[in-house]
Amino acid sequence: MPALRQREIARQPRWSASRNDGQHHRNIHLATGPILRDPYIPGNKNFQYQQTNARLQGINATRNIRPNCWKAFHFDNSFSLVFGENLNSKYHNQGVQGQYLPFMSAPRWLSTLAYTIIREGQAVSSFTLKVENDFNLAQNRYLGLYKTETPTAAYNLVNLTASGNIHISESQSLQWLVAINNLFDIAYQNHLSRLQYFEYYSASPNGRSGIYNMGRNIAFKVIIPF
Repeated sequence: MPALRQREIARQPRWSASRNDGQHHRNIHLATGPILRDPYIPGNKNFQYQQTNARLQGINATRNIRPNCWKAFHFDNSFSLVFGENLNSKYHNQGVQGQYLPFMSAPRWLSTLAYTIIREGQAVSSFTLKVENDFNLAQNRYLGLYKTETPTAAYNLVNLTASGNIHISESQSLQWLVAINNLFDIAYQNHLSRLQYFEYYSASPNGRSGIYNMGRNIAFKVIIPF
């Protein structure tokens, strides 16, 4: 497997960006062989796994903006994308019916905006407010053969975090954090979650069966040294 090629796109005092991209060829085992009858359980059928060649292509790009004149401000961005294809000639140009590999994460763009206040010698020595936007594109490159997977819709999540340190003595500080994940309580299903294929409903209110990912979640955390 060839090593990833890493290239530095830009390097400037006020911001930086980098990108990793690569292409891999490897052997994998897929349930694309014939369906065999189970000799031990009447009526049950099994897949015969076969080894085949596959190609994985992807890119991982980041761009972080941290101005020297405004060190309290951070704006970090990352984008990831990966494609997988079955190189067996039987599935050439077959799309979801065998060409695309299963369990490929959807393209994702993650942005984080953070502001940190440092107050030396004060009771509240630091305070950080962070807003995170997690945008996942639709995944339409899936393995639909034998109903292995289904497409996944795009979704956008907003997370909010506040944290800080409070001096409780000359040598000890109390750390606290409040986080709200999925602030707008979006109903979504991550493409890699197998729970979306369980809990079949006789009548789904939104036309989508299965278990959804976590809704709005509020977390509190306090670290007290002793």
